[in-house]
Amino acid sequence: MSLLLLLLLPLPPLLLVLNRQQLERSFKEFAARPENKPLLEQHQQQEVAAALELQEQEQLAILQQQVSELNPADAKLLAPVLRSPVLRQLLISLARDAAAAEAAARPAGAAASGAAAAGGGLKAWLHNPRVLQLLREAARALRAGRLTEQQLAAALSHPAKAAQQGQAAPGSEPSPAPNQVVLPSTLLVEALNEHLSERHAGNQAYKQQQHAAALQHYRRALAVVEFVVGCSADEQAEVMANKAAVLLNIGAVHMAQQEWGAAVCCCDEALACQPDREAAVKAWLRRSKANLGRHEYKAALQDLGQAQQLEPWHGEIHELQTAVLQAQRAAAASTDKLLAARMLRLVP
Repeated sequence: MSLLLLLLLPLPPLLLVLNRQQLERSFKEFAARPENKPLLEQHQQQEVAAALELQEQEQLAILQQQVSELNPADAKLLAPVLRSPVLRQLLISLARDAAAAEAAARPAGAAASGAAAAGGGLKAWLHNPRVLQLLREAARALRAGRLTEQQLAAALSHPAKAAQQGQAAPGSEPSPAPNQVVLPSTLLVEALNEHLSERHAGNQAYKQQQHAAALQHYRRALAVVEFVVGCSADEQAEVMANKAAVLLNIGAVHMAQQEWGAAVCCCDEALACQPDREAAVKAWLRRSKANLGRHEYKAALQDLGQAQQLEPWHGEIHELQTAVLQAQRAAAASTDKLLAARMLRLVP
């Protein structure tokens, strides 16, 4: 048998195993040598970069498919945003989060509807006017040179990096929820200006007792501050202060319509924003009035106690305490009369 024929014959299984083990040992010895460490690290970095590039290409293909399934008018609205690589990645993330939330909300085994499938989770964000406006404002800032792609990417990724480094803790770096976006200072100012514009329009409507219109403006203002997150703790504190203020505005509309329960809920949400002392006093007073409207006199007095701890000399506190106590006594007297009448009816 010739040497060439021997080389062409398949190797026995045991020999293959031995060759593989020998190869593994050789590679481990190669990797253990200090002089080879930079080469291995470079190779690993290249593999990671290639994997990330492949993932980005797959995500971009999904986004392109989702955009192609939108109607032409909706696709046209997204055109300026899609020109920015960073905003494209943000759209991918938003669409993925919305689709995941929708899938979690569906009953087990239920398939997505045709309308929901078209465009994936992208359409849910596209039909939120505030989200779309902020995305388009970011695109305009990029085109005008007020913001660079690198600055926008750094602002959006900052909380994630802090979390990876164990720094995402209390007070220092705000972390966005899946349905929120971190904005750099320039865009945050524009968003808060839009919020204030809607609040001002709501205030004008409220003064004219146009409660439905006021509520619409206030809810638009609330949508802005619920969507954005500041880059720093100070900027996030400003967002939360504006959120508390507009929640109190909404609570005032509910009180004007005698929707006392909804007003109490708004005050609770405003207090959860940890507002400054002035806003907190306003929230406790407004909640006390709403509880008075619900005939929850004990709760109303407790709210006044909270307000008094913050601002002992506030003139409205004493007036409201008097009103609550008078209403409480009147309610008790009315109850006593009803009980007496029932007892008289029972006497033979």
